[in-house]
Amino acid sequence: MRAKPMRVTRAMVAVAAVGVLVNTVAACSHQSEPLLTWDKMNLEYQASTTTFPFDLPAGVVFPQQVWKPDNANKQLYALGFGEMQAYFFADCAYQRVAIANQVSNPASSMAALDMSGKVHSTPFFQAHVQDGDIAWADVLNKARLGDFSVLVGFYTTGCTGDWMEGKTG
Repeated sequence: MRAKPMRVTRAMVAVAAVGVLVNTVAACSHQSEPLLTWDKMNLEYQASTTTFPFDLPAGVVFPQQVWKPDNANKQLYALGFGEMQAYFFADCAYQRVAIANQVSNPASSMAALDMSGKVHSTPFFQAHVQDGDIAWADVLNKARLGDFSVLVGFYTTGCTGDWMEGKTG
């Protein structure tokens, strides 16, 4: 019997995004799935950025590599973790554009919300990420109606830091 794909909650992503150990991700009962070193996970990320299904917002480019924690050589990563980082980076970029332009350029903000919704609707994202107790469509719909508070909460929890903001390579 083949194991189901690992599902990661947004809270777990937020923890990983700030560089906390991801051993819990790899230690989930997925013993039949291969585990990757940081270097192999980074290659998976790099491959994903070249085939990513959507264009990033204007002026945004994928970092050349995934953030590297100090103890990266002592960690193992689940298969798909590198690809997940590309999806999260792109989603955070769309969220950043939506929040930054909500007043000054509402059309750009709405287009960025649409792109975030598209990322969340991809088969890869659906197979690997759970939105937990609040559906992402509800977050986007509130923002479309002018209430960005929940979106800002998600953004500040999981999308801040130099790597997620594209400030490091």
